[in-house]
Amino acid sequence: LVALPGLLLALGRIAAAREVLDTLVRHQRRGLLPFRLPSSEAGPLPSAPDATLWLFEAVRELVERVGVDDEFVRRRLFPFLCRAFARLRSGRRYGVWMTAEGLLANSLDGVPLTWMDARVGDRIVTLRRGLAVEQQALWTRAADLVERLAAAYGFASLATAAARTAARARAAFRERFWCNETEYPFDCISEGSGTAESWADASVRPNALIALAVDPSLFDGWQSAAIIGRVRDDLLTPRGLRSLAPREPGYRGHYEGGPVERDGSYHQGTAWTHLLGCYVRANLRLSPQDPGLRQELVRCIEGALDDGLVLGQIAQLADGEAPHRFRGATAQAWAVGELLRALVVDLGC
Repeated sequence: LVALPGLLLALGRIAAAREVLDTLVRHQRRGLLPFRLPSSEAGPLPSAPDATLWLFEAVRELVERVGVDDEFVRRRLFPFLCRAFARLRSGRRYGVWMTAEGLLANSLDGVPLTWMDARVGDRIVTLRRGLAVEQQALWTRAADLVERLAAAYGFASLATAAARTAARARAAFRERFWCNETEYPFDCISEGSGTAESWADASVRPNALIALAVDPSLFDGWQSAAIIGRVRDDLLTPRGLRSLAPREPGYRGHYEGGPVERDGSYHQGTAWTHLLGCYVRANLRLSPQDPGLRQELVRCIEGALDDGLVLGQIAQLADGEAPHRFRGATAQAWAVGELLRALVVDLGC
């Protein structure tokens, strides 16, 4: 779903995008997508709230190209979005729920529910239970999309409910997510606040940049500039964004060793190539008329394309430390899709 806008929509492959989305919707259970498509050997798969939220983003990108009157959007996708929206607003049974203040919480024993999902044995390496910063942006934009489509299709009460959901979530986000000490948003916070059990993780990770790229309205202009500055100083490498700032406890700058060592560094400093797409979008939304910035971003993306391991493809990862060797999958859909989208759509190359 993250790759779909770049791999298909940016290249005008609308029919293929519809086919992918139709397949995914067909495999939903109780309004949520599974972690992966089922095989004949696999039993029931747990639900994936993160994937479900990214489906809203993919549909929003499709709607931007085909319009709200598209029959596939109206007849096939909108009913699923309504069901998913209702599920995400409901109780805790499937590991994700809307809190009393309107934000989105996640927690499921033994299962990581954000994209930082690496495990070593039974241990979740990057535990992000609670309110994850990027999921709040995906949630507010999901509500925006439901409001837009519901209004277009004559469901006034649903449109009103979705608008109120987005407004509540944005107000609560602004109240709780900014960390004055780091001048950067918290990466993850507890559902409750103001009690002895409350907590907030101020680790500097790229998830705040994802939130900024998805929903800039969550931040004031000075906050957006602070996020981009921090990312540029602490996370940006020539081949991707580090998954954790070098000064943070637990930082690992090299993705190497056996499976345990590699999985332990997956989201603890390893740079992810696809996050350069979010870096481009966040910068352009803050300074859309800056030609010098646009040229800088083109150079950034083109630089990441150098010395690929497979002709015409882009690797999944790179070391957080110089010389930032490519690591992981030698050809990865997220990386290819997001850099294509950055070049073709965002930068107009």
